[in-house]
Amino acid sequence: MSKRSILVLLAMVCATMTAVLAAAPRVTIYFTDGDDEVGRLVDMGGAGLTVRVDGEDEVYPLADVAAIDFVGGDIPDAEIDLFKPGQHLFFLRNNTYFYGRMVDIGGNDPLRITVRLRNGSRVISSNEIRRILLNELDE
Repeated sequence: MSKRSILVLLAMVCATMTAVLAAAPRVTIYFTDGDDEVGRLVDMGGAGLTVRVDGEDEVYPLADVAAIDFVGGDIPDAEIDLFKPGQHLFFLRNNTYFYGRMVDIGGNDPLRITVRLRNGSRVISSNEIRRILLNELDE
């Protein structure tokens, strides 16, 4: 392979990676201890939630994450009051909400959030979600 071909290939890989990184939605992660972190939501796996912070992937155990906020701003007390331990609470941008259990995150822009419900499962686009409450928030 010529030097020029290698440079072209490298440039294409860099451009693709930049597009993928830019596509991940920017979120604020609120932790159960009251701290928060802003980054790009990437994935959810067995180890927890993967968030890209300052170019580095950080994995946070789900037990440590109180909320994932897709729109910014404070979490209203009225939303916090609706939280039920043991369930995840999904607030949508159309001002509705429902309870379920987040089981997977896939795709990139928008992300596909898979939620287990009592009667099956539902896949929601991240651009439909305002925030997800996962655990109690220490105020």
